[in-house]
Amino acid sequence: MQIELFTERHPATLATMTNFGKFQNQRGELEDAERIMTRSLELHREVLGDHHRGTLITQAETAVIYRKLKRYDDAEALYLEVIALAKEHYSPDFIYTLSFMNDLAVLYNEIDRHEQALELITEVVDRAEKALGAEHLYLGFYLRNRAKFNQK
Repeated sequence: MQIELFTERHPATLATMTNFGKFQNQRGELEDAERIMTRSLELHREVLGDHHRGTLITQAETAVIYRKLKRYDDAEALYLEVIALAKEHYSPDFIYTLSFMNDLAVLYNEIDRHEQALELITEVVDRAEKALGAEHLYLGFYLRNRAKFNQK
């Protein structure tokens, strides 16, 4: 029996790094999560390229960590970049594109940019209704966010 060891640059290792960074984020270990996710994003870009789905997910997850660390400008920049890449390479109605746009709307709402948050989440809801359908689980998330944003 032959055992294959994966290097740091193997796609399975990259996915595991991202998952571990997400796990550390969920545990509240934000500095550790940031370190892991930053390295994972760097390697994803080098190995898989900017447009790869795994790279986009890792970039968005890094933005989540920046938001939690209150590094709002860094989080916004990553979200804007990942949204542009997802729109360009996949489509404006792609499920991940909509999810990234939702996450940016959450950031805007959190930093009291309510008008931008409402405008963006409304676009997400409209696109999701057409692209995903009225019964899709994610549409429910987006509708709840829009309702929350309307309360402020």
